[in-house]
Amino acid sequence: MNDNEYITTEKIVSKEQSLIKKNNELNILDTKIEKKHSLVLEKTKFIDRLESKINKLANKTILTQMKYAYYKWWYDLLNIFIIFISSCLTVIEAIKNEIDYDSQEDSVKYFFKLSPIIISTIIVIIGSILKFLRFQENLEKMARITEKSILTIYRMKKVQEESHFASNTDLEKYKGAY
Repeated sequence: MNDNEYITTEKIVSKEQSLIKKNNELNILDTKIEKKHSLVLEKTKFIDRLESKINKLANKTILTQMKYAYYKWWYDLLNIFIIFISSCLTVIEAIKNEIDYDSQEDSVKYFFKLSPIIISTIIVIIGSILKFLRFQENLEKMARITEKSILTIYRMKKVQEESHFASNTDLEKYKGAY
């Protein structure tokens, strides 16, 4: 073996070792990139899942609020109707006490005798319907549900925002809290 061949073999071995070293460095970098990429992918999936849940909960909250408005409208309408009818009953009773309706026609006599009974019956029926349908209880339940869902949406959005800048360990902590 001459010197030229020895130098060439040495250069080849040196270049081979250099290439192996660079290949190892590239493998290490590739592993780091994969880990970073998987963390970003995991974060994105988690944030998207949270966004999906937030949207579903927000839609259900809107439906609950619409249902609440519908029940509230009927409850208020029926209560106002009871107040109006009760006021009419009071007026009829006051007029009945002030005038001498016995000397009037039969239709006036029957009106002053029967109208308080009919109006009182209507008031009792409407009150019973309100009680049976549990308007007040349903309104209270829907109000509590709306409050809880708004609080849950707030918490989920907070977790979502914090997840954007979370490290791997923090992300696991947020997943656990979720």
